[in-house]
Amino acid sequence: MKIPDIVVTSLSVAISMTAVLRQTPSEKPIPSNTFRAQIVRVIDADTFVYRPLDNLEILRLRGIDAPEPKTPDGAYSQEKVRDLIEYGEVYITVQPNKKLQIGISRDNFGRVLGDVYFAHKDGWKDLGSHMVDMKWAVKR
Repeated sequence: MKIPDIVVTSLSVAISMTAVLRQTPSEKPIPSNTFRAQIVRVIDADTFVYRPLDNLEILRLRGIDAPEPKTPDGAYSQEKVRDLIEYGEVYITVQPNKKLQIGISRDNFGRVLGDVYFAHKDGWKDLGSHMVDMKWAVKR
């Protein structure tokens, strides 16, 4: 079975970024399976298109659920998240696929499941936790 290029790229970037991340202040330690990426588009408040290197991937934030963008609360959440991260540099942590023992975890729609860390005045902050704290999303 061939390992998809995105997995190889993501893991290579994650390994090379580990030393840099450990020197970056944050609210909690950023895991070593983390890589730098650019958010290209906010689809809704908990789903984004990101560019890890030359590819585009869709990421779904783990552990939270934001309202759908067609609702007033969803439009507000999407706008706030867009202001925080769209076109910005973030760090993304992906989880290994435990079922297949290879690659990264994806949801039923094929989106990468992960966590996003964005630059905050206090250092790198977990976007999902921030969204729950700000009442833009709920834990699931």
